[in-house]
Amino acid sequence: MTSPQQPPAPVTPASAPPPGYAPPAYAQPGPPAAGGIPQPARRSPLAIVSLCAGIVTSAIGMLMVLAYPAILTGDGYASFWIVQLAQTVVTVVFALIATVCGIIALVRREPARALAGAGTALGAAALASVVVSLLQYAVYDLL
Repeated sequence: MTSPQQPPAPVTPASAPPPGYAPPAYAQPGPPAAGGIPQPARRSPLAIVSLCAGIVTSAIGMLMVLAYPAILTGDGYASFWIVQLAQTVVTVVFALIATVCGIIALVRREPARALAGAGTALGAAALASVVVSLLQYAVYDLL
């Protein structure tokens, strides 16, 4: 005599919620923009300008640190002061551009706030280094 066979229990995956609970709701992607092409994320031109100006400021500083030994061994201190003055003027211009554009982008709460913050930090650091170097020259003149 054979016993009647019972149907097998349904197999549920381990990640399935227990009975009576709804599955987690996931955000559905929105419809694509006109033409079926998704639009790229909006960028802030001020933030990009701020970051680029900050990078240029840092690059000029690094380049000049590498160039100073060659300048000093070539013509001596006469050309060194001219190059130093030109570097300071260019650094101040680019640092002001980086700082002002970055602050404006941050105040407006434009997208790419990280770029604006990085550009503002680079510009402010360059301005601080110029101020410290000017104070250093003033102290040397007093001594």
